[in-house]
Amino acid sequence: MYFEETEYTYDLSTLPTTSTGITGSSFAGPTFQTFILPGETNMQISYTFECDRTDSSIGDRTLRIASFIANAISGSNTGLTSYGKFDSQSTLQSQNITTVPDSSPKQRSGANTQELRPSGTGTQIADRQGMYVLIHTMINVTNNTGLTGTLKLKNFVCRISRTVGSSIAPSPSPPPSS
Repeated sequence: MYFEETEYTYDLSTLPTTSTGITGSSFAGPTFQTFILPGETNMQISYTFECDRTDSSIGDRTLRIASFIANAISGSNTGLTSYGKFDSQSTLQSQNITTVPDSSPKQRSGANTQELRPSGTGTQIADRQGMYVLIHTMINVTNNTGLTGTLKLKNFVCRISRTVGSSIAPSPSPPPSS
């Protein structure tokens, strides 16, 4: 498991309506670097979120997190351009963070645990078994017209596992509240 406790804060009015694979942009979320062991084909991500929508525009807005995977450049390459670099980036499926309505209350908070599945019928995770990889995330929204407010994300956990033992089904009953 890999942990990232940094809080990421986004201005809702500047979020793009499509995801992009550019690392280091103002819409980037956490980045994890790890080694995918042979047999590992499943990936999950967990995080907490808080959204405070402050606009008066019409229409619900769905906030999404898109994930990408790339493998480290391996072998010996001519020149000095491959040091610390990753290539062969692939998109994993985007997941909804939350949908924020246009009527009160416009605040949402909670936690999500989601499968990071290959997009389509791809094998982007399985194809990288035995490789050092970079996993990074980007935030986007379905429609940003007139949207204002903030989105905060933190307490990220990334887990890679085999098919057996990789379920994220909820527990039979919630734990007792304190």
